[in-house]
Amino acid sequence: MVTIKSTAGTALLLLSGCALGGPNLETLTYSEQEAAILRVAPVGTSRERALEKLEQAGVVGSFGISESIYYCDIWQRRGGDVSHLDVALLFDEQGNLYETRPGDTEVTFEPKPTDRPEATAHANAPSESSSESPGARR
Repeated sequence: MVTIKSTAGTALLLLSGCALGGPNLETLTYSEQEAAILRVAPVGTSRERALEKLEQAGVVGSFGISESIYYCDIWQRRGGDVSHLDVALLFDEQGNLYETRPGDTEVTFEPKPTDRPEATAHANAPSESSSESPGARR
């Protein structure tokens, strides 16, 4: 019996069998994983169509806390090969695939200084060390 735990925290039971008839575990680099996933569901594919195509290809995964990131965890190929995947698919607001990242990457939002009101107010305030008058700037 083979069990693989994904970085998203989901444990998946893959296959059971004896040592001679068990699954062929194939190790792929991240670049190989990403290229293979993008052959199945290219950038621009809708979320619904991407999930359908991935399922048909034998890719097992799950969404994070929203449907904007889908974590590809396991690939069970028809020939019996099984690969652990670490690819996250990022979907835009319209539900289209726009990017891939390693699945264990933490995706966070860091606002630019101009996105924070206090930073904008400070940036627009006249400099105390400036000898120019405000009217002299162009």
